[in-house]
Amino acid sequence: MFGWGPEPWTSPDAAKIPTLPLGAQLVPGIEGRDMKKLSFAMVAILVSSQVAIADTALSGTEIRKFLSGATIVFEDGEQKWQSNGKTVAIFFSSQGREVVNGTWKVEGNKLCESFPNTGRQCMNVVVLTGGDVRFIPGNGNHYTGSKIK
Repeated sequence: MFGWGPEPWTSPDAAKIPTLPLGAQLVPGIEGRDMKKLSFAMVAILVSSQVAIADTALSGTEIRKFLSGATIVFEDGEQKWQSNGKTVAIFFSSQGREVVNGTWKVEGNKLCESFPNTGRQCMNVVVLTGGDVRFIPGNGNHYTGSKIK
């Protein structure tokens, strides 16, 4: 056409692909602003359904069931929650391994833990899409790990 290369390829089936005539309505009876409203509503439904699928905040009963007897592995250690309300956190650092014993219980929809070195702290527990678990205390930090049992 302009001497810059071969002509663009066109599928031999291109003539068989149905097209809408100019000005045709995709949804009969809905046009203009109503179509925009419908489009926004459909996008909102898609986004909200994806968020609902993505992460799940656990209720108090679910936290108790999820953590009793569980071990969660974190980037710098692991923590074990015993069904009797005791917990053991193991931290790994360049100075070695530190084992800290504490207690845990559920209050409302929050996990509350007490350790001698940090005191008492309550947090939300959220299971993420890929199966990891995130602990979100009220101080703005969060801790993410993987449940191994």
